[in-house]
Amino acid sequence: MVRPVRWWSRPARVGPALMDLLARWARMPPAPEAPARRFIVVQICGCSHQMLGEAMRRRYVPTLARLLRGDALRLHSIPSGLPTSTPAFQAGLMYGGPVDVPAFEFLDKRTGTYRWFPRPWDAAAVEAAHAHPGQGIVRGGRTYGCVFGGGADDTVLTFAHLLRPHAFWGRVGFRAWVVPCVILAWLVAKMSVVTLWELLDWLGRALRSFSLGRRVTSFRQAVTRLLVGGWLRELITLGVTVDLYAGVPALYVNFVDYDVAAHDLGPRHAAAMRALRGVDRSIGRLVRVIRRVPEHGYDLFILSDHGQIRSVRFRDVAGETSVAGAILGCFGHDGTVRPDSSRAPATSTADGTDVVPLMPLWPFTRGWQRNLAVVERPVRERNAVWAGGLCIVPAGPNVNVYLMYTKERVLAEEIESRYPGALDRLSRHAAIGFVLARDARGPVCYYRGGVHRLPPPPGPTGFPLFDRPDRDIVVRSLQDLLSMPSSGDVILYGHYAAAGCVTFLDERGSHAGPSEAELYAFVAAPSHIAFDFRAVTCARDLHPLFARYHGKGPGAVAEGFAGSPGAARG
Repeated sequence: MVRPVRWWSRPARVGPALMDLLARWARMPPAPEAPARRFIVVQICGCSHQMLGEAMRRRYVPTLARLLRGDALRLHSIPSGLPTSTPAFQAGLMYGGPVDVPAFEFLDKRTGTYRWFPRPWDAAAVEAAHAHPGQGIVRGGRTYGCVFGGGADDTVLTFAHLLRPHAFWGRVGFRAWVVPCVILAWLVAKMSVVTLWELLDWLGRALRSFSLGRRVTSFRQAVTRLLVGGWLRELITLGVTVDLYAGVPALYVNFVDYDVAAHDLGPRHAAAMRALRGVDRSIGRLVRVIRRVPEHGYDLFILSDHGQIRSVRFRDVAGETSVAGAILGCFGHDGTVRPDSSRAPATSTADGTDVVPLMPLWPFTRGWQRNLAVVERPVRERNAVWAGGLCIVPAGPNVNVYLMYTKERVLAEEIESRYPGALDRLSRHAAIGFVLARDARGPVCYYRGGVHRLPPPPGPTGFPLFDRPDRDIVVRSLQDLLSMPSSGDVILYGHYAAAGCVTFLDERGSHAGPSEAELYAFVAAPSHIAFDFRAVTCARDLHPLFARYHGKGPGAVAEGFAGSPGAARG
């Protein structure tokens, strides 16, 4: 007979076990009307269905692979819709209505307001435009690390609510006040040791590389890994553990470790894959807690919002020409970026370089700007350039171009009359894959001098995007994108350029476009849930799956339910 292993027999497990005991002691009082079933959504940001399969084959996600092999979860591939970005995905999934999020940063030309989601006031304004009373899938619960709150009673490190704290903990008694303090103390103690070890390890490897004449690993990457894959993930995991013991009815958790590493190093880089392994370990801890509280009836969903694609930087294709300079040149200007005096952002420059506003009071300036810019002045305009009557907003492998002489949408015929040949020149540029616009008859796509209507006619078109087997999904996603009121008058994509997928920012992995690597996310759902995942065409089609946990409409959750996403599209 094999003797069972107790937690106290392994010192490394003493800390987590004690934290579990503390969380059980601090259980919050049950809700007066507890739901029949509860749910927790764990989002692995940036990990596509294809990349998940590769990670399982290479044994980076053993916990998730075991859950799928044991039939606890079933894996489904789903298209996330365009743009393939976290804000667009969460807006559709959490609220279920039409989405107006054309990029991670964009201009609302109707009001002249520039939106960039890490700024809490921008995220809050966009959420308010999408939220409808009673529709958020996380109402009564809590979100962690998200862009939007989804109607949650409380949020932790969620962009839209960073400046609007909730009083959720104050309603649940003395124990629930004690636990966060103890968790924070444990987190600081544990991660301080980990941080010291990691920094010493980096220093040792750096000295060794320097002595051998090799390239020294970036210190910024080491710090980012510690902050995101260490402190942030540990804080979120401990917080969710307490919530699971407490029986919080709805939880939405977003782990960004992989997405951050893939942007910086590429989606298949070893550091990005190791980030998946760290997320998998956190999922394993949450699964163990769910099994310890079967009386709460939690359903675990693990999903992603989009994938990432290995990208070529614009400057590696176009040389010294900046993104704004190249676009202005196609519109008939001389290619020199001269900010418009009437609407030039305070942080723009007058030379030919891309706009990267300075923040000299911070160390490692570029990294802080990208990751911690919530502390900046509300006049920050990030990557946008106002010049030559245009507002040019690069946001990854996509660029929204707005013609600023009117607040109305500008059609292709008017663009051609004002800037003859501009759309054709853009589509032929070596660093631009294809161009989207609208004319009097509807959406059009320009590819290497050819013009394709949406939807395209049956049969081969000569455009790789429209000749894919999933043409219907791609066309519907493009039509949804072009119907967004805040999308640009002209939208550029770096996909299908001769050099590959070109990104207009300084990154090695990107997303926002229609490639298979970006478009197809995944959902691992409990095997007892009957839902037609094959009918899903975008994120908002998943909204009914979670809305039924709140008793909305026929088929409300009891022990399981049968549902279809058709109702979401109306």
